Amino acid sequence: MKSAVVVLCLFAASLYADEGTAFNEILAEHLYNDVIIADYDSAVERSKLIYTDNKGELITNVVNNLIRNNKMNCMEYAYQLWMQGSEDIVRDCFPVEFTLILAENYVKLMYRRDGLAFTLSDNGGVAYGDSKDRTSSRVSWKFIPLWENNKVYFKIENTERKQNLALKVRTNRNGDHMAYGVANFDGFRAQWYLVPAELNNEVLFFIFNRDYNMALTLSRTMDSLGNRMAWGYNGRVIEKPEHNTWSIKVF
Repeated sequence: MKSAVVVLCLFAASLYADEGTAFNEILAEHLYNDVIIADYDSAVERSKLIYTDNKGELITNVVNNLIRNNKMNCMEYAYQLWMQGSEDIVRDCFPVEFTLILAENYVKLMYRRDGLAFTLSDNGGVAYGDSKDRTSSRVSWKFIPLWENNKVYFKIENTERKQNLALKVRTNRNGDHMAYGVANFDGFRAQWYLVPAELNNEVLFFIFNRDYNMALTLSRTMDSLGNRMAWGYNGRVIEKPEHNTWSIKVF
């Protein structure tokens, strides 16, 4: 008789666990869809309820899926959480890079393909990947967010030179725009948006210019010091995160 009771209890527990799992999957699906359709207010409210119910891992799973699928709205979702008083959800449930960006911390931008740190030259503020310097204040940047038309854009400021990253108007023969630093300019050429990606369990970012919708990349040609100039690339990049993304690390 006792064994029958134990079996019944285990069966009931299994049913309860299955129902709980199904309910959690529905919650995660609704949250994912909120973000995909850019209904950020619903996404934030749903996230708060999930987090308060000690189910932060559901949010983490949704965020990871958004990143794996290169969904642009992931950064907007994080920004709205941050601005609506849920910084703790971003800190606990998102990769640390999102906190570094939204908290406007000083960071280093490292080009994934070459391992070069991003900086500006002393001569004309030309942007390039430095083959030697990975630690000085010259490679320190911060992201300054701007919210417009349901999207988050960023000014990317070199903290030593106090110049914002921008693209020049003129192009080379391939249609690429040279990247450089500029002061006192807030036009779309000096604004950027981020698309997260994942490669070998590392969180990386495509950095796109708002004006030209071109990704920030480094040239395949080097100067005599091994440095590579930065360009807004006139071509598709999403298919190759190993070639066209940046890691964002604390400075």
